[in-house]
Amino acid sequence: LVELLVVMAIIGILASISLVGVQLAIKQSHISAEEHTLAMLKVSIESFAREMGDYPPGSLTFLGLKSAGGINEGNESLFACLLTRKRNGPFIDDLDEDRWANLDEDRLSADDLAKIRKELDWVRKTDQLLEYTDLWGNPYVYVHHRDYGKKFRYQDADGNIFEVEAAKSSLTGDYAAPTSYQLWSLGPDGVNQNGGGDDVCSWNL
Repeated sequence: LVELLVVMAIIGILASISLVGVQLAIKQSHISAEEHTLAMLKVSIESFAREMGDYPPGSLTFLGLKSAGGINEGNESLFACLLTRKRNGPFIDDLDEDRWANLDEDRLSADDLAKIRKELDWVRKTDQLLEYTDLWGNPYVYVHHRDYGKKFRYQDADGNIFEVEAAKSSLTGDYAAPTSYQLWSLGPDGVNQNGGGDDVCSWNL
């Protein structure tokens, strides 16, 4: 009986170790997938900048929209701009439809929808101001270099509002990607750490 209990205990320990290993492997595969997505987005953003002379703005206020909600603005502006058909756009066209969301539930007025369709030569039918989300359902954070030093509000998949600001190097105190933009995923834990922790960041690729 004692020998049987020892064998069962060993089997249990080995099973636990195997489970932890599988979980770590899955987590790493998701992080790798996010890194691939961010690399793809970087190419699209650079293409936009070459054609437009600047990176996508961190807010759609440059269009004079009045019905944007003030939450998730960087994300909404980034993906609205990448979908413009002007100057050889759209600059990205293979985004997974299942990863679009309207986490802050904002909608454009009829006037603002008409304006964004005209200014960006936009073909989207919905009046929802959508965000594109990472593998864990949270919106990517996007900050244009002009907005470094400012704070912005985002809303995650669970409805929690949190503040973001551009990331700085803990070593030098300088902003990451000081002359371009910052783009990051909240990572597996779903907690914003402004580019720290397990956040998956464009400037580390």
